[in-house]
Amino acid sequence: MKKLLLSGLSAAILLGSFNAAWAEDAPKTVNIGYQKANIFALLKYRGTLDSDFSKQGITVRWVEFPAGPQMLEGLNVGSIDLAATATRRRPSLRPPKRI
Repeated sequence: MKKLLLSGLSAAILLGSFNAAWAEDAPKTVNIGYQKANIFALLKYRGTLDSDFSKQGITVRWVEFPAGPQMLEGLNVGSIDLAATATRRRPSLRPPKRI
């Protein structure tokens, strides 16, 4: 019984220390890249992410990009933390091939 109690207590202490270590590493600012016509623009204008992050003590810095390649480069070099890009296939106007 003592071994079970001791192992449970040590596991709780160990898990608590991991949680504290992760809390120290939480960012103070999140840099979000967006374009005028993507989902993050809507979230920016509505203030949804700003209010959710501010509850956790994190500020949001919005960085506007003219196109997807520049935003991907921002992710690559680390100037932004989060971005939403999409590729879309152009619709084909030809009828499907028959086999």
